[in-house]
Amino acid sequence: MAKPRSAAFRQDTLLSASPTTTGEMFMNVSTGTARTFQGGLVRQRRRDLGLSQKELAGLTGLSERTVRDIEHSRVTLPRSASRNRISDVLGLNRSPEAQLNLPDIDVLGALRLTMRGRQVDLPGAMLRGLLGLFALRDNNVVQPEEIVDWLWGADPPKSARNLLHLYVSRLRQILEPQRPQRSRAGLIRSRNGGYELRLEPARIDVHVFRALAHRARAAARLGQVDEALDAYAAALHAWRGPVLADLGPRIRVHPAIVNITRARVAAAAEYAEIAVAAGRPRLVPDLLMDLLPQEPLNETLHAQTMTALAADGDPAMAVRLFHEIQVRLREELGISPGHQLQVALATALGAMRQA
Repeated sequence: MAKPRSAAFRQDTLLSASPTTTGEMFMNVSTGTARTFQGGLVRQRRRDLGLSQKELAGLTGLSERTVRDIEHSRVTLPRSASRNRISDVLGLNRSPEAQLNLPDIDVLGALRLTMRGRQVDLPGAMLRGLLGLFALRDNNVVQPEEIVDWLWGADPPKSARNLLHLYVSRLRQILEPQRPQRSRAGLIRSRNGGYELRLEPARIDVHVFRALAHRARAAARLGQVDEALDAYAAALHAWRGPVLADLGPRIRVHPAIVNITRARVAAAAEYAEIAVAAGRPRLVPDLLMDLLPQEPLNETLHAQTMTALAADGDPAMAVRLFHEIQVRLREELGISPGHQLQVALATALGAMRQA
């Protein structure tokens, strides 16, 4: 199975939205020109980006029912604020030239900012940390209190608020060097007392991961094993390491990082379970063995890796993994391996006896 790249996924999903000849009209925010706002266009664009109606509702601040009504053309000309938020999230109001100028932001590993196909080095840990937080909380308002806690922890300087304004201003200049300084329609907007990064989900790897994992689960529910395994593998390959690995250990406990890390572990566990059940255990070790050092005490991932190794003809490695986590559990937590690990060990030992 070829290892996909998130940039390629973005290129495939960032389709240009062509106006249709029927439907409701809305105004392009940047040019003031009229384009078609049709329910079918919204629905197709949402699906291209791998978003559910619930996820689009969360990103736009609308209710799921409103999104559903818009897609089925059951509402008449949504309010301008709603139109703008839907258009921003789905990228319906950007020209092809504007699309080329938009950044791609990767946080599943060390922070990586790419603009016009080239990686951009952000000067200083504070700017990197600020962009990382905005990317994790994309299309959500981040209040100054959260930013200050993220950047400085429990002991911020007295000038933290002033420094924050300077960092935001500098980040805006880097992301959109041609945009007027006081423009309200930029990528980073002041809203409700905080700041909000507005990018299409496919331009941030954490959203790419979530979209692919959502697609994989949907395929699995329909019994589409090949599609599910491919989507899970693509989702897991979007990760290059721990979230924002270059920003230090203090932010590891931030809820946004904890939640997406748990989502990665859940996707890996689901992938392994489906692969082994489908008789394809060879798919599992390469993906999960890379993850185990980051989850050294996770019994479920170790047990599933052991089961796959035993099924793929390497029970000795499975037994070795058991003893390694057994030692860690005893030394760090004072506990013995649980039922899942014991069952996986029995399976590996049985495979060794039959070899």
